[in-house]
Amino acid sequence: MNKKNFSRRDFLRLSGLATAGLTLAACAPQATPTTAPATAPAAPAATSAAPNPAPTTAPPAAAAGKMVFWPEWGGKDADSLQAAVNIFTSDTGIAVDFLPIRDHARMVAAISAGTPPDLLMTWDAGAVGSWGFEGALRDLKPMIEAAKFDMTSLHPLGVASGNLMGVKQIGLPLTNYITTVFWWNKATFKAAGLDPEKPPATWEDVWEFNDKLTVLNGTQIQKLGYLVLTAQDGHPTVMSYAFGGSIWSDDYKKVTPDSDASITSLKWLRQFYSKYTTDEIRRWTSSNNADETSPTHPIFNGTGAMYVNGEWVPSFVDTLPDLHIDLGATFLPHPAAKPDVKNIMGANTNPLVIPTAATNPDAAFKLTMHLLKPEISSDMCVKVGNASPTKEGVKLQAAKTKNALYKWVLEEAWVNGNIKPLTINSPIGSEYQDAYTAARAKVIEDGDDPVQVMAKLKADMQPKLDDAMQKLGL
Repeated sequence: MNKKNFSRRDFLRLSGLATAGLTLAACAPQATPTTAPATAPAAPAATSAAPNPAPTTAPPAAAAGKMVFWPEWGGKDADSLQAAVNIFTSDTGIAVDFLPIRDHARMVAAISAGTPPDLLMTWDAGAVGSWGFEGALRDLKPMIEAAKFDMTSLHPLGVASGNLMGVKQIGLPLTNYITTVFWWNKATFKAAGLDPEKPPATWEDVWEFNDKLTVLNGTQIQKLGYLVLTAQDGHPTVMSYAFGGSIWSDDYKKVTPDSDASITSLKWLRQFYSKYTTDEIRRWTSSNNADETSPTHPIFNGTGAMYVNGEWVPSFVDTLPDLHIDLGATFLPHPAAKPDVKNIMGANTNPLVIPTAATNPDAAFKLTMHLLKPEISSDMCVKVGNASPTKEGVKLQAAKTKNALYKWVLEEAWVNGNIKPLTINSPIGSEYQDAYTAARAKVIEDGDDPVQVMAKLKADMQPKLDDAMQKLGL
């Protein structure tokens, strides 16, 4: 796209940031949960936020031996990434202005103004498709070919997350992360007379277990068996996958929010709001601390028993050794009517992208290649609590990992899981996810007819996707 025609207004519109919040952050615990949260996890978030530098209209100018890198991480995650960047500088002599920018709108403003960093990492992988569609991101394929980099050394998920509908490779993965481990607190199971070593196998089991684990005081929830839509089950794609379908067609050229699996998943979620009332679910959710750095998180203190969240949970448990938290981890349950839908795992990527207007794209690509070295990636990912995007890096990481739960994720979930992409690199990806989240709330919170609501959503979104496909020559 011609840079002079690339307005901030257009960029905000297509990135989906002008309306609802960002969807899906991978590892960030939610400080202010809602009943249908727009997850800010998509890159492992920090245990504590690093302060943002004072706002400027542009990053510092990059000289030949200097580049600017904006990662959307903070805390321990940014520290781990900084250590990897320091090795790059030592090895190459290329200085890196490492500026954690935990303000997505600022990234949008810098890119749309033509003053971006040389390299950018975001945890909102859904925005990347919009950015690439607008011509704001460099196609990395020529650089990959010139470097003779073996793309088969990467897990397919990370490659796909940076590929714009088969037209451009606009990103490469910094980390991958499974967001949909089914976690349960074994002590709560034992207290309720359930076998602490036997998690629910089906979603019907989850509902039955929830009844046994939930404690009410009159109509008020004191303990909740299944923490509905408080973590990664709130991502728009997760529950449709979990019920054997998707809200996208296999080629991502059609939106399918009205698929049978999606409708069934909505009806299953609606049960909680119908049984306990929407107001009570909201009250209980908002009154509990959803910060996984805190011992008062429901799944840690026993006021919650089961939830769906990412592979990063053990990294937070390790920071709370005095609690002696005993968690179990397994694949997502499957519908009883679909026994073949097993070992489903949704996963995402923290993409590294080089803006078209980057001052030093060559240095940015060299840093990207450095961060994809298995030994560098595995060291960083052990600390962050995500998975190396390289196949060899995952093996190295598993050997270094001492936490048994995370070792299960690396050796079982990543190896034997039916991995599904949570964020689709589509021109309308972010906009569709926001719209789906809003439509879902009408169904599960307000009790609207799911078939009618999702049919309308499809009618609204498909023309936008068709238009984008035409512009891409598809």
